[in-house]
Order: sequence, then structure tokens, then C-alpha cells
Amino acid sequence: MKKMIFFFVFLLGTVLAGAPLTAEKELTQMPLLKWRGTVASASKGSFKSPAGRETVCFTYPILYDANGKIKGTSWPRCTLYLPAAMRDWSQYDFFEFSVYTTFNRSDEEYLPCAMSIGGFKNRTLISFRLDNLRQNQWVKVSVPLREMKKNDAVRNVQFHLNARRYFPNDKLVLHFGDFKLIRLLQWQVAAFRMTAPAVFSGRTSLPVEFELLGPGEKYGVPFRIFDAKGKNVKDIKLDTARGFGYYLLPVGKLPPGKYTLAVFPDDKQKRNDAPFQVIAPPSWKN
Repeated sequence: MKKMIFFFVFLLGTVLAGAPLTAEKELTQMPLLKWRGTVASASKGSFKSPAGRETVCFTYPILYDANGKIKGTSWPRCTLYLPAAMRDWSQYDFFEFSVYTTFNRSDEEYLPCAMSIGGFKNRTLISFRLDNLRQNQWVKVSVPLREMKKNDAVRNVQFHLNARRYFPNDKLVLHFGDFKLIRLLQWQVAAFRMTAPAVFSGRTSLPVEFELLGPGEKYGVPFRIFDAKGKNVKDIKLDTARGFGYYLLPVGKLPPGKYTLAVFPDDKQKRNDAPFQVIAPPSWKN
């Protein structure tokens, strides 16, 4: 899947000195509401979240009959239908929560858990795989909401798994807590890197990739090139659409040497650096 999904631990939940990058809406009531289990069970969590709040516990037992076939549906799930006061997510960029996992197999075994967010007009607004679960530890998950249709209220949140990837007597238990919605207050980038860390000196553009995040649809992203001594070589502004993309950054001709490309170079909260080299082209002799 070309549209990469990132866990935005680089910025979310962390605010350094200066203006905050995000605003949060705590959904403290979510664990306490009525979750519906199908081929699964939902109950009050037996321990607190990382923030010391209440949790909800989902138990997914995989049941087989005498012939070794899965009993009933192969789609265990726990679903919450949101009350009216919690349905408007249109102003938010991420849905965040923490998960604690226990499983009666080793941590290396495949855990094909996923979640979905459903709407009233659209059955599925967001579908997201929980690929970073770890045994016996809390993991924070941030689900991007940027592709969610803003004209549709959120009807339900569901956590589910595909039981066909499990074996008889498997039992997966998930504790969920610290639900929140997050809105970005400033423009920022994620997953910034040079796709070619070395270029020939005759080249006038640098290939870069990143995801632009922010409170709108387009922004002029500032870049700066530094030489090996940290001297400012060139300032560039790239008009960029929100989302993930590959770009050719116009830099003009640079002499051979080692350089650093910085994005948001004047903001310590948002700055990211990527080193690169400019090398002389090969000389061909007959």
C-alpha cells in the first residue's frame, strides 16, 4: 500500500518549549460505555491505563468444534456505538489510544488485530491495522483521520480480528484506555528523508519524501541547506499539499561536498535534518 501509515510518536503527545503543536480532547468515558462483544466479550479492565484512567478489556477466545472447525462466525469483534455528544470528529486529525496485550502464544506469533470507524452515511470511514502490538506492555496507537469523510458523523468504533489466523484454544486479551482525539495546531512533517543520499553535482534538484500535517490543505514548507561547517548555503520554500508525497526540491547546482537538508530549520520543535552528499560526475576516458 503506497499510502504509508505512520505512528506519530515523533510529535504527538510531546510539546516542547514554545507554542503547542496539538490540542487534545480526552474521551475518558469511552472505556465505561457499553461495548458489544460478538464471539468475544467486553468488560471493565482489571488495571489502569498509562495515564491512570479506567480501561475496557476485550477477550477473544477462538472456539473450535469436534471437527476442528471454528464455531460460529470467524469474525470476533467488540463494538461501541457512540452517543450523540461524541460523534463529531470532523475537526480532528488523529484518534489515539493505548493497548495492553496478553496472548497465550509467544510475542513472535502473528496478531492480526484491526480496528474500524463507521459512519451513518458510509459503513467504513477508517480501517486500520494494529501492527505494533506487543505482549505484556502498553503500546500507544495514533490513527490518522485525514481520509475520513468530514460530512459524516462517527457511528461506531470497532476492534476485531480474523480468527482464521489462529489455532484451537487461542485466547487473546486486549486492554484499551486513554482514548483521545487530537487536532494539529501547526504545520509539521513526518517521515522526512532524502530518497537519494548522494547526487551528482550537475543535478539541480534533490529527491525527498515526507508527509505534511497541519491545519489546512496546502502550505509552503521551508527548507535550508547547510554545508559541512554548518554554514547556510540556500533557503528554499516548497508549496506542498497536505499528505504523503515524493518531491523534487529545486536547489540549483551545488559544488561537491557534504551537506545537510533541514526542514523547518528555525523551529526546534518541528525541525528534521537529512544528510546528503554532492559528488563529481565520473569522467570517461577513451
